[in-house]
Order: sequence, then C-alpha cells, then structure tokens
Amino acid sequence: PSSTTTTSCCGYRSASSARTDDTMSASSLNAATTTDTPGELARLAPGLPDRGSISALIASLQADGRELAAAMRVARQLVLERLAVLDVEQQAPMPDITGAMTALAETTLDLALSHARRLLDARSGVPRDADGAPVEFWIVGMGKLGARELNVSSDIDLIYVYEDDGVTDGAQPLSAH
Repeated sequence: PSSTTTTSCCGYRSASSARTDDTMSASSLNAATTTDTPGELARLAPGLPDRGSISALIASLQADGRELAAAMRVARQLVLERLAVLDVEQQAPMPDITGAMTALAETTLDLALSHARRLLDARSGVPRDADGAPVEFWIVGMGKLGARELNVSSDIDLIYVYEDDGVTDGAQPLSAH
C-alpha cells in the first residue's frame, strides 16, 4: 500500500497509518504498538519525537478531555508506534530511538510530578522548611534513563530526593518526608 509522507526537520519521513512496508504491517511489534484509534498518530508532530512534541501531544489529548494518566498512556503508544516505523522502515540510528524513549520518560515524569504536587499542595499545603521556604523535590533517573539509553522495553530506576526536612502549611500539617 502507498502512504503519504512528509519530511521533518530531523530528516525522517513520517508515514501515515497506511504502511509502506508489508513486513511492518505484519510484524508482532507493530501489532503490539499500533493504536486502536486510526488517525491518532497524526497528532504527534512528524519525525523523531522529542520533549516538545511529546508535551504538545499530551496537551492535545488532555484538551480533548482525557485525564493526564490516560493522555500519557495514549502518548506512549503513539510514540512507540512512531519509533517502530522509524526503526524498522527508516533504519533510524539506535541513539535516536533511545533518545526519544528517554524524552518520553522525562516528559511524563515531569508532568506526573507537577500534577501530583498540585494535587498534594491543594489538599495538604505546600511543604516548607523551618524558614518557611518551599521544600523542593526531584526525581533522579538512574541506569538507562540517567544515561539516556532507554529502549522500548526498558524499565526505569528512579531515586526521589527532597531538599530539606519540613512540614506542609495546610490545615493538618504533614511531614515533607
């Protein structure tokens, strides 16, 4: 079958849902990563996914009424589908694939942390140190995530770090631990 393609700034063609390679449409990887909703892949900017295009995709999915968790699940499927095409049909270099998977993990971790902080701050108040300054919280990626070498089957190893002891400033203070 023929497909419409466009060239992105990265030099990769972005195929529409009609695949140009019969082996791709028959592969078990493609079957496992192809979304149930035709046309959804067009929401992801053409070419190699990066933090900006993944963030924009998730925002677009949320604008259509999906909760953050659902939008991130759909975004993951769309990124995997795009990467399967780039890898199998266009022989994208491995660092491009692992970089895009790392961008997906970093973007979704940032969004999830921001969302959780907003919810917890609204419910229990902002965590503050003894001087009243907000206590910062970070997620540190270890292993393949820290090395920016995630592949499509990688798990992620995380360390959660907070800046200082403290308590929330809400009606019922909680430990910042």
